[in-house]
Amino acid sequence: MALLAVCIALWRYLKSQASAPDGKSFVYASRANGNWDLYLQRVGGRNTTLLTPDTTSDESQPAFSPNGGGEPVVMTKDATTNWNPVWSPDGKFLYFASDRSGNMSFWRVPIDEETGKVLGEPDAVMTPSTFNRHLRFSRDGRRMLYVQTSQQSNIRAVSFDPKREKVVGEPFWVTRGDRQISRPEACGNFQRSSFRRRILFIRGAQI
Repeated sequence: MALLAVCIALWRYLKSQASAPDGKSFVYASRANGNWDLYLQRVGGRNTTLLTPDTTSDESQPAFSPNGGGEPVVMTKDATTNWNPVWSPDGKFLYFASDRSGNMSFWRVPIDEETGKVLGEPDAVMTPSTFNRHLRFSRDGRRMLYVQTSQQSNIRAVSFDPKREKVVGEPFWVTRGDRQISRPEACGNFQRSSFRRRILFIRGAQI
């Protein structure tokens, strides 16, 4: 059986499956025994094999190596969040998502496919986003596909009549651009204009 790269996860809702390179079996995550474990299922077979019987953590996101085989090996031993393990098509690198740099970015480590031994330190894989996930490679290894999340927070204001307790006029933008803003407060001249006040509000992902 090919070596599996396993994400030890704390999130109870994670579950996934991976097919073996020869197409004769697949591995999936199930919490039939309480926590998420990995099970091996032969295509066309009836019985499953529990692959992770001795752990209390949740296991998910299995990923078969292209050619290798061996016993499970812990790949990361740090306090960061590490998940979405993906083998490079040639089996020489293991890619994964991690927040070790502050943002959720992709990293890779050189690895011995047969033994699972890590051969070097993780290297960052640069992408134009602060949150990346769900990495996949094309079969020839020349393209990588992933989900990119870009978040913006900007402030909006609208005139407000406190006597009638009604909004007056159309909202307008106070700030624009790629910022992280929360809990805005009006003050000074901005708070009062003639007999009207301005209030700030959130609409969807914008303020």
